[in-house]
Amino acid sequence: MGFSRFLDGLRQDFTSVRRLLTRSPGLSFVVVASLGLGLGATIAVFGLIDAVMLRPLPVTRPEQLYAVGRNLPERGYQSGFAPELVEGLRSERRTGASAIAGLFAEDGSRLVVGTSSEAEMVSSQFLTGNGYQVLGVRAQVGRLLREEDDRPGAEPVVVLSDAWWALRFGRSPSVIGTTLVVGGVASTIIGVTPREYFGLARGDRPPQVTLPLWLQARLGLKDHQAGVVVRLAEGATAAAALAELSSTHDALLQRFPSADPGLLAARLELRSIAHGESFAHEALRVPLLLLLGMVLLMLLVACGNVANLLLAQAIARRRELAVRQALGARSGHIVRQLLVESGALSGLAAGLGLLTAWWMGDGLLLLLSQDMNSESLSFHPSGRVMLFSTLSAVGTTLLCGLFPALRATRFDMGQGIHRGQAVGAPRSRFARALVVLQVALSMVLVSGAGLLLRSVRNVEGVQLGFEREQVLLASLYPSLLGYERTRELALYTQLAERLGALPGVRAASVSRAPYFGGYFERQLEEGGERGSPARVSINAVTPRFFDTMGVALVAGRDVAPSDSAGAARVAVISESLARYLSPGMGALGHVVRLTGGGEPLTVVGIAKDIRPSIRDDASRTRWAVYVPLAQASEELLGQATIEVRTQGAPLSVVLALRKELEALAPGVPLTYVRTQDDVVRADSSTERSLALLASTLGACALVLAVVGLSGVLLYSVRQRTRELAVRRALGASAWSVASLVLRDAVQLAGIGLVLGIPAALVAAHLGRSFLFGVAPDDVVTLSAATALLFVICVVASLLPVLRAARLPVSEALRGD
Repeated sequence: MGFSRFLDGLRQDFTSVRRLLTRSPGLSFVVVASLGLGLGATIAVFGLIDAVMLRPLPVTRPEQLYAVGRNLPERGYQSGFAPELVEGLRSERRTGASAIAGLFAEDGSRLVVGTSSEAEMVSSQFLTGNGYQVLGVRAQVGRLLREEDDRPGAEPVVVLSDAWWALRFGRSPSVIGTTLVVGGVASTIIGVTPREYFGLARGDRPPQVTLPLWLQARLGLKDHQAGVVVRLAEGATAAAALAELSSTHDALLQRFPSADPGLLAARLELRSIAHGESFAHEALRVPLLLLLGMVLLMLLVACGNVANLLLAQAIARRRELAVRQALGARSGHIVRQLLVESGALSGLAAGLGLLTAWWMGDGLLLLLSQDMNSESLSFHPSGRVMLFSTLSAVGTTLLCGLFPALRATRFDMGQGIHRGQAVGAPRSRFARALVVLQVALSMVLVSGAGLLLRSVRNVEGVQLGFEREQVLLASLYPSLLGYERTRELALYTQLAERLGALPGVRAASVSRAPYFGGYFERQLEEGGERGSPARVSINAVTPRFFDTMGVALVAGRDVAPSDSAGAARVAVISESLARYLSPGMGALGHVVRLTGGGEPLTVVGIAKDIRPSIRDDASRTRWAVYVPLAQASEELLGQATIEVRTQGAPLSVVLALRKELEALAPGVPLTYVRTQDDVVRADSSTERSLALLASTLGACALVLAVVGLSGVLLYSVRQRTRELAVRRALGASAWSVASLVLRDAVQLAGIGLVLGIPAALVAAHLGRSFLFGVAPDDVVTLSAATALLFVICVVASLLPVLRAARLPVSEALRGD
C-alpha cells in the first residue's frame, strides 16, 4: 500500500514536470541549455581522460603488461635495447624466470611499400614471433606472427592492420597469401589484426604493417633499438620480475660491452602499460586535468545561475505550494516534487551534454595535440563515461535543486495563500551567496585565461636563433629502398644543388635532423679546459645549411663542398660550446673528440646558439656539433630532412620539389612535408589551445555571472518595491534609491573578487607548468582581470539600477 502511494506520488510529480515544461518553456530552455553546455564540456573532457588514461589496451589481461626501460644518469628514462641485449633477455628468460610469463620485443619504423610509382610510405612495426601470443591478440583474418616466422632465413611475412587492409585492399580476404613488397623485400601477407587493436602506444600512429623482428637487419635499417615488454606470471609481482631482469641485464652488459659507457650505470625500470605506452599519457595528462578543472568551474557557475532561477520560480509558486500544504501535503512531498522537476531538467541537460560531448570530444583532442593520431584516442561513451555522466546529472540536480526546494517550503502558509508573499529575508542570502560564488569562480577563469594569453604572446616573441619563416621541410628515407652510403650521399648533394637553383628559392640544404625535430646526443671525451664530460647534440648537414636556416656564423666558415669523405674531419660548433671549450674565439682549430669512436673533429666554424625547444627543455642541451653530411657516421645516415628557404610562400615549391626528387630518385617517397613555422608552432600548440579554451570558458563564465548578478538585483528590486516606494514618497531622490541597488552590486562583486583572487593564485600555481615568461602571481594580469570583472559587474547592475530609479511610486503603494 505504501509503495503504491509512492508510485502515485511519483506519477503526480512527473505530471508536474510536464506542466512545468509547457507552462515555462523559456525557463526550461535556459536551464537545459546552460547545464547541457556545462555538462557537455565536462563529459567531453572526462571522455578524453578516459581514452588517454583509463581505457585499457584491447589485449588479454592488460594489467599484467609492463614495458622494460633503463634510467640513465643525466639522460633519464630510455626504452630501447640493442639487438644483442634483446636476444639475450629472450634466451636467458627461457631458462625459467618464474615471475615472467612472456617477454617480447618490438620496434616502430617507417617503411616503403610497393615499387616505383606505386611506392607508399607506411608506419610499420617489427615484432618478435611470440609478440601476439604474449599479448593475447587473435587474427581477424588469416593468422598472426609465430616463433618460426622470426628466425633468420625464414620466409618474409607481413601482417596488416585493419585500417590499412580496408584502405588498400577494401577488406578483401583474398589478399591472404599474396605478395606485398615491403622495404624492397617481397613478403607474404599472412593475416590482419583485429579492428580494435592499434598497437601498444596511444596517440602514436598505429602500425599499418607488422613484420618479424629479424627482417630489420635484412632491410639494413640504422639506428634502431627495440622496446621490451613482459607479461607477469599469475601471482607474480613487478618487483620480482624486475629483480630477475636486472640480474640478466647486468650479466649481458658484461658479455656485450656497449660503446656507450653510460649504460653500465643504468638501472632497469618496469612501467605498466595496461592503458598503453606513455606517449599520449605524458603529453596530455596535465593539460586534460587542467582543462577538467576549468570546465568544472564553469559548470559550477552554470549551476549557480540555475539554482537562482529555480529559487525565483519556487518563490513565484508560493501560492500553489501553500494551497498544497494546506490540503495536507507534507513538506517532504513538496521537496520531492521540486527535486523531481529539477532532476528531469538535469536529465534532459545530461542528454544534451552527451550529444555535445560527442560533437566536441575529438575537436578538443585535435586542439590539445595536433600531432597525435586519433585512432586510439577518439571519444566514445564507455561505461565509465556513462557512469560519470549519470553522477554529474545527479550532482547538478542536488546542487541546483535541493536548496531552492527546501527554501520553497519555508513560508507562512496563511500569507502564502492570502497574498502570495513568502516571509523571510527580503533579499535571499542564498541567491546572493551564489552570485558571490559566480564572481569568484569567474575570477579564477578570467585570470587563468589572461596568464595563458600572456604566455602565448611571450612564446611568439622567443628568439630561437634561426629564421623560421619561409622555410619548407620534407623528409625522405632512401635507405628503405636499398640506397647504400655512396648513392645516398650523392642523392643529397645533387638534390640540394638542384633545389637551390629553382626559381623562387633562396637557399636549400639537407640535414639529418630538423630543428625542433629529431635529436642525437653524444658526449665529449674531454671537456676542454674544465676537464669534465659534457653532453652535446650532433647533426650532419650539407653546405649552405646555415644560410638556409638563417643561422648566423660568428666566426670561421660554413661546411664546404670540399669537406668530403676523404678530407680532414671538421665541424662547426655552437657559440656556447665554443665558450665552454675555450674563452673568446679560441675554439677555432680546437680538436673535439666524441664518445662512440670516430676520428677527432677540428672546429672550423662557430654558429649562433639554437634553442632546442621553445621551453628550452633542460634535458636537451644547447651545445651543438654540426658535421659535414659526407663525413657522417653510419648511424646519421639512412634518412634526411630537406630544407628550402623560399622568397614567397614555402608550400608553393612543393610540386617542383617532388619533380626534382622523382628525376633523381624514382620511387623514393617525399614525406612529412611541412613548414618550419608550423613545426615551431606545434611545439607550443598545447599552450595555445589551453589559452583559447580558457578564454572561451572565461567568457562563458562572465556571461553567466552577469546574468546571475542582474537577475538577483532585479529580483531584489521587485521584492523591495514597497520599501523603495516609501523612501521615494518620503522625499528620497531617484538617485539615492538607485544607489542602494548599485551599492548591492558593488558589495557582491567586491566580496566575490576578494574570495576569487586567492583562489586564482592557487589555480595559477597548480597550472604554472604551462606558463611561459609570466609568474603565477603576475600583478598586471590579476589587476586587469579584477578591473574587468568589476566593470562588467557594474554594467550588469545598470538595468536594475534604472528600474529602481524609475519606480512608479503611486502604483507601487496602491498595489500594496
